[in-house]
Amino acid sequence: MTAGNRFPALAAAVLVCAALISGCGGGSSKSSVAVDSVPPSPVAGFVANADDCVISLTWSNPADADFDRVVVRRAVNGFSRNPAAPSSPEDAVVYSGPSQAWSDSGLRNGASYYYTAFALDAAGNPSAPARQHAACAYNPFALAALPDTQYYSLDYPAIFSGQTQWIADNAAAENIKFVFHEGDLTHNNSEAEWTNAEAAMGILDGVVPYAMCVGNHDIASGRDTSRFNSRFPVSRYEASDHFGGVFEAGKLDNAYYYFSAGGADWLALSLEYDPRDEALAWARGVVEAHPRRRVILVTHALVSPSSELRSIGLNIWNNLLRLYPNVSLAFNGHYTAGESGLVSMPGDHGNVVHMMFANYQDLLLGGLGYMRIVKLDPSAGTAEVKTYSPLLGEYKTDPGNQFTLSNLDLSAIE
Repeated sequence: MTAGNRFPALAAAVLVCAALISGCGGGSSKSSVAVDSVPPSPVAGFVANADDCVISLTWSNPADADFDRVVVRRAVNGFSRNPAAPSSPEDAVVYSGPSQAWSDSGLRNGASYYYTAFALDAAGNPSAPARQHAACAYNPFALAALPDTQYYSLDYPAIFSGQTQWIADNAAAENIKFVFHEGDLTHNNSEAEWTNAEAAMGILDGVVPYAMCVGNHDIASGRDTSRFNSRFPVSRYEASDHFGGVFEAGKLDNAYYYFSAGGADWLALSLEYDPRDEALAWARGVVEAHPRRRVILVTHALVSPSSELRSIGLNIWNNLLRLYPNVSLAFNGHYTAGESGLVSMPGDHGNVVHMMFANYQDLLLGGLGYMRIVKLDPSAGTAEVKTYSPLLGEYKTDPGNQFTLSNLDLSAIE
């Protein structure tokens, strides 16, 4: 290239450099990048609804175009101040995301919790906080007890299935956590009766857990309960989380089950009619192995219609119920010449055990469908006992069939 040709190229290069210098902040011309420091609007309608060991949170997200997510922090000694850092050692993020609801579970009933919700935009700017405070509460829950259904299985199977269908249909509304059958599922221990009993109890499968005890009418000579166990085999229940174990392999005559309600863990124990010494020894071992579970017993014979413990009941009381501080309640049927009975006695550790008898088999149609609904309120320490017939849609309201037990300790055992 000649010297004359080099000058235009050099001039062009000088012009390009000048332009670059000017665009990069040289001279008096400058450019800047805008930084988003404007916080989004806060969440609206922040609500905390307390339930049994859970608090449900709901809110509405802001309509800001650059809204990204909501961060919810939970503390126990006051509200959080910063979405990115704890304000106290117990302050933690329990939710982060774009949803408008969150359930905080596994909480302790009676404890107070403080929730702070921050909306964040895409740049991470936090909104003003939205705050709510709530305390979990023990919810009342119900137990259902089915007295002797023997005549229903014999002649009126629709009444039996009507009882269990009512329980299944109302399990959520009434918060029914467990069902106890007090024995004498059948009258003559016949295959036809067992077919009816199995159909009725099967309505509860997968809906509400239950325990059954065998009554004297369910047993053939030599304590033969083969028909009961063929219709209700252990294999039918052992895969359930509610199932605990049995005394004798392959026999449901003496068994125990688990459930949780009102913030406490419970053990439901079923014992054979007039239990053998070895069955009582097994039951003692079960209770001793579960000191942090409150215990409810169902057995066919315990309290009489005269509100007494006769020979069978005294044997169970002296060799099981009175011995442990975590025994709370017991249900039984069996006796006639009366519909109801109650014995409340302090055990060896000072805890009062409430033992309830109910049986309506001498009424028309084998009992008119009456059964017991026991609503326990852990916060009040009460058990409200009612007697209801799904067949009639009526309650028995006399003092023996409708009453309230007070000063119960239904709290979790620490």
